[in-house]
Order: sequence, then structure tokens, then C-alpha cells
Amino acid sequence: MTATAKDLDPFVHEQLIKIGLEEYCDTFAANKIDKESFFLLEETDFSALIPVVGHKAKLRNHWNKLQREREDGDRAQPSTSRTPGPQTPAAGKRKQNPTTKQNKRQKGHKLDYNSLTETKLEAAIDLMAKVKDKISTSKEKAGDKNVFLNFLGEEMEDLNTEKKEQIGLFGRSGAGKSSLINTVINEDRLLPTSVGQACTSVIIKVEANTKDQYEAEVEFISQEEFDDLMFSCNELAETQAKDDESKDINEKMTALFGNERNIQGKEFKKSKKTISELIDKTITLNNDSASELSTSLEKYTKNKSDPSQIMFWPVVKCVTIKVPKNKLLQHVTLVDLPGTGDCNKTRNDMWREMVSCCGTVWVVTEVTRAASESEAWNILESASGHMGNGGECHNIHFICTKSDSAKFSPEEVKNEIIQKFKDLPHIQNQFEENCIQVFIVSTKDTEPEVNEIFKLQDFLQSLNDQRDFVSNYISSAYSILALMKGVRFGNAEQKSMLYEKLCTRRVSKIKQMRMEMDRVYSDFEELLTEGVNRAKEQGEKTMTDKIEIEIGGHFQRFKSVMKKNGNQTSKKGEQINLKTTLSSFLTNSIDLKFRKTFPNSGKHGPFYSRIRDFSLDCEQLIKDNQEVELLLIFLKKEEEKLKTKLCKVIRKRKKQIYNCLTETVEEMMEDGYKDAARKSKVKVMKETVLGHFRKTKDAMFEEAKKNMLTRLRQLMEEILKRIEDDLEKAMTLSLKKEVTSVPDVKEEFTKMEKYYKEMEAK
Repeated sequence: MTATAKDLDPFVHEQLIKIGLEEYCDTFAANKIDKESFFLLEETDFSALIPVVGHKAKLRNHWNKLQREREDGDRAQPSTSRTPGPQTPAAGKRKQNPTTKQNKRQKGHKLDYNSLTETKLEAAIDLMAKVKDKISTSKEKAGDKNVFLNFLGEEMEDLNTEKKEQIGLFGRSGAGKSSLINTVINEDRLLPTSVGQACTSVIIKVEANTKDQYEAEVEFISQEEFDDLMFSCNELAETQAKDDESKDINEKMTALFGNERNIQGKEFKKSKKTISELIDKTITLNNDSASELSTSLEKYTKNKSDPSQIMFWPVVKCVTIKVPKNKLLQHVTLVDLPGTGDCNKTRNDMWREMVSCCGTVWVVTEVTRAASESEAWNILESASGHMGNGGECHNIHFICTKSDSAKFSPEEVKNEIIQKFKDLPHIQNQFEENCIQVFIVSTKDTEPEVNEIFKLQDFLQSLNDQRDFVSNYISSAYSILALMKGVRFGNAEQKSMLYEKLCTRRVSKIKQMRMEMDRVYSDFEELLTEGVNRAKEQGEKTMTDKIEIEIGGHFQRFKSVMKKNGNQTSKKGEQINLKTTLSSFLTNSIDLKFRKTFPNSGKHGPFYSRIRDFSLDCEQLIKDNQEVELLLIFLKKEEEKLKTKLCKVIRKRKKQIYNCLTETVEEMMEDGYKDAARKSKVKVMKETVLGHFRKTKDAMFEEAKKNMLTRLRQLMEEILKRIEDDLEKAMTLSLKKEVTSVPDVKEEFTKMEKYYKEMEAK
């Protein structure tokens, strides 16, 4: 008999009626969805039960809220944890319960898959933990100098490598960044919003917690930075300056010490002692609910108007918030990035480092001013070099908030933003085509036509899709066991012949790669030479024009730019950057070529393509070498793992290669900026810095070119050497070296082979 709505579980029936989806009651009844199975639904189940996108979004949103309430209820027990205050930094980690051997094996691997895949992964992890124990026992008997066993230990460590995607959020105060994060990850009260409070320059990271509590780590600045801040305060009191930097310092001093900042006063000394106890430390806050943690964090992240209360944000470097049991954050970190207009060098350096590691950037702006709001576009433009060629960003998402108040259609807003993005050639040269997407969101309206929150959640879910990790774990584990079993068998002469054949192929492939890389090197050398010549000819005029237009005769502004090594950025993203003005002759000459050579997607370009195409054709060799099939399976996987590692090396090193152009210019101009900062008149400052440029320009630009080409050559040589050395090591150990003391893993191999074949069949 076919189930109908009358057969449906009362709880499920009630939920569908609440969100106006009673038309699906028959479907839920037919699929035997009761209260228990309702809370076990996966994303694929949503799609199967409700094919209409808008209706599915409503159900998902409601389901997430119910799930959160349910989990909060599970955690609603009296807390015995003590929340460290500003004067009581956490002394250390809490004592953990005794951990069984089984729990140690599983630690850090409770991943979010459907039950079948999760069970299989856990079984594979448990199996390899037993293998690891066998290897350790064999090493104790054979000694630490057993090369083969040491190699197996390294292979076992590689199994636990998991990816982590970082998403950075930009946007002016009040645009809705905190509300967006809260809504997307289904945590209504996690981040305090900026309503009635000033935005600060604290970097806030949000990620998953393996524990059951909400947790925050508050990292404070170093003693040296605090001393610099106090020195600047004293200097400000003497000069009474009113430039942007002075306003910034004044704001920080007011937050820390109130409006009355008598340096000799008792209250000042008392506050300074309280603050000094936090310097160079990291404290940990623990709470049972998101709202409690949010309240605890306000003194470290927000700037209230009450001068009687100490606000610690000026001495906070970074806050990391950890959310328990959040599926969307398992392998994702959200980073709330303020503007770069902070006079603290370390905080600005940390900002640049964070930006350069973001694979995705969310630019948050109100829908009514998305294309015209200068602050968001200023920040995007000034950070584009750190995100694009100098970073890892391959997705730029413009997220337009407050869509319920929009007077324009979503399509009009999207088209306007995309067109403006295309009209900025400097940004275009940094990013691949079609990297930009626009989302219209609201925290009130649930209709998918005007609220694309669910699309952002789908995007996060896609980053957390660990099917690749499961596949890679099982195939890697299988290859290790194949090696351990395979070295026991096979004809020595056959192995030797196979080794020689693979060596010949490896040498030939490396030679082809070197030729391709040499062509790329020559192209960059030619482009940089053109850039250097333009810089020598036009650099002084460009620098003079920059000073005249953006600084003029403003003494304090000029002095501030010189003190900051030629770079000053306001909190709104407006930038005076003499170092990039000078280095742009070189970066502009290579931007397009660099982006095509090292695309942030990592999918094409001469380096990535050559690495991915590299193959010793082990699969083909298996047909004629059945006796050593297991060893060839191992070598094939080693080849794949090596290629993955090399792509990671390129992604990291290409940032250093690109950024060294600006860094070299900055270093060689530093003395000129310092000398100019000591002068007492605008005219003298200008003559000093331009005079230094004239003396150093020829050597400076040539040195920048040389440094970049040297680093490029080093990367090329490292790639080729890694291929040569790593494959030689794997080939020698598997085919050439006579090994002893290899543990018997016949039983584990049989089980893992079964997992592997089942996975391949899918």
C-alpha cells in the first residue's frame, strides 16, 4: 500500500506545515521519514525529496535552525569551565580524559560523509593505525637506520594531510559582514554586529571546533609593538598632530585608557599594568553558547563609547573563534578582514599574509550601493596584487546585503557589478576570467529569488565535500600496503630491468620539462627588461606626480607616508603607496604573463600542465609485468602524490617570486624614506626622497629584476630536483634495494584492496 500524508510522522508533518510545504507530505511519508530520520537527512536527500530549488532552500533553512536548537539543547548543562578574563590568561590546556588506543587512531578524522563512506573511512583509518603499530614494532627491532621502515613511516604521516580553504571577507563597517557570517553558518548570535559600535582593525577568524564548546583564542601583540604604541602616544602628546595616523593612535589610547590620559596618573598606570599582563600572550575563552561567547569577546573586538571601560582591541593581533559541530566549517576558515589603515606594521603584515592565503574573497556591500561604494572597491583594488599574482584567490564573490530594501532587480545589480569589475584593467590582469560572481542576500526574506544565502551555503558545502579526501586516503593506504606486500615477491632481474626502463623515461620527461620552463624563464627576462627600462626613464616623473597629486604640501601626511616606508592606507582603503608606484613598472610588465603562467586555479599554465602531464606510464607497464604489479601500483600513486606536492610548492613559491619585485624596491628606498621623515619642511622632504631615488634607481630596478629571475630559476630547479630525487628514492626502495624486517600485512592488504576496488567501482 502506498503511504500518504495521514501516515506521516506527526513531528515531520508539523514542520512541513510550518514552512508551507505540506504538498510534500506524501513524498515524505512514502520515504518513511520520521523524526529520527528527519534529523539524519543529507544534502542529497533534500534534493531527492524536494526537487524545486526555492522549496528546498526553505526546508534546508528550517532544518538547520531545528538542528541548531537540538544541538544547543544537548549542550544545555551547567558549565564548570572558567572563562579567563583579561587579567587571568589561560595557563594551559584543560586536562583531557584518558584516551583509548582506538580514540587516538580516530582523532582528527571524524569527517562529515554519508554513513557508508564514513564507516569505510573509519575502518581504513583503524586498519592503517594497526599497520603503523606493526611498523613501529619492526623499527624497534631493526633500529632507526632501517631506510625502508623509515620511508614507510614518512608515507604513513602523509596519509593525514587534509585541505583547509580560507575565505576572506571585506567590506565597510555596517555593510553586514558579521550578520552574513552568522546567517551563512546558522549561528544567529556568534559575531557581534557593529550596530552602535565602531569597527576596529582586529582580524577575526571563524572555524570549526573539535570540542563541544564554543571557544575563542585571543592573541595579543608583542612587547615591542606595545612599546612602539606607547612611544607614539607620548610623541602625539608633544606634537598635538591631527593627521590620520595621530587620529588612529588617539582612538587606540582612548579605548585603552579613557579620555583622561595623564601619563603620570594612577588610573593610567593601573590600566597599563592590566594591559601589560596580556602582552605577548594568548588567552582562551570557553562558553556553552554562541551568544555568551560573543558577549565575552566584545571587549577584545569592539570599540564602545563608554570611556570608563577598557577596550582591549588596540593590543589584540587576532581572534580565532571555534564553533562546535558545524558542518559548513569542517574544512573552511572564514576570515573577517578589516581595512588596512592601521599604523601597526605587524598587524598590517598579518593582514597581507591572510589575504594572500585566501582562495576565495567575499566582498560585502549593501545592494543599493554595490557598484558605487568606493570603500569596498578601494580595498579590492589595493589588495588585488596580494590576492591575485601575489596570492591564491581564484574566486571573488560580491555579496550584496539588505536586498529587502533594494529598488533594483537582482539582475541589474549583478550586471552593474560585473561590468565595473571588467572596467578595471589592473584587477583584470590579476585574476582569471569568470572568477567573479555576485550574490544577493537578505537576513529576512526567504524567497530564493531575492535571497541567495543558500547558494553561499552550497558553496561552503562544496568546499567541505571530502570525497576526494576519502578517495585519496584509501588509494594512498592501498599503495603503501601494496609496497609492503610487493617487495616480498618478484624476480630480482625483472625488477632491475624495470628500474632501468623507468629511469630512462624519467630522464627523458625531465628534459622535456626543463626545455618548457627555460622558455618561460626567457619570456619573463624579456618582459622584465622592458619594465626596467621604462622604470629608469619614467620613474622619477611618476613618483613626483604621485607626491604632488596625493600629498601636495600637507606636511603631516608627507611625514606619515615617509615614516611608514612610503605606504599609507586609510581604513576606507584609500592608499598612498609610493613603493607600488615604483615597482608597478615591473609588475605591470609581467602581470598578464604571470597570471597565465601561474593561474590561481592551478589547472593550466606551463608549470602546472607539465607537472600534471608528467607520467612514467606505470599503468601500461603493469600489463607486461604482472609479477611486480603491486610495486607499479605503489609507484603510480607516488607519482600522483609528488605532483600534488609540487603544485602546492608552486602555489606558495609563486607568491614570493611575484612579491619580491615590490619588496626589493621597498628595501632599497627605505633609507630615503627615513631620511625624508627627519626633515622639517615639505620641500626638503620631497628633495630628499627624490634625490635618493635618482641615486639608486638604476641599481634598484636591476636588482629587483635579478631577484625575481633568481627565485624563478630556484623554483624551476627545485621542481626538477624533487621529481628526480623523490622518484629515484621510491624506485630504488621498491625495485632495487633488498629489504628486510618488513611486517606481514597480508590481512590488512586484503581488506584495503576490497575498499579500494569498491571505491574504484563507484
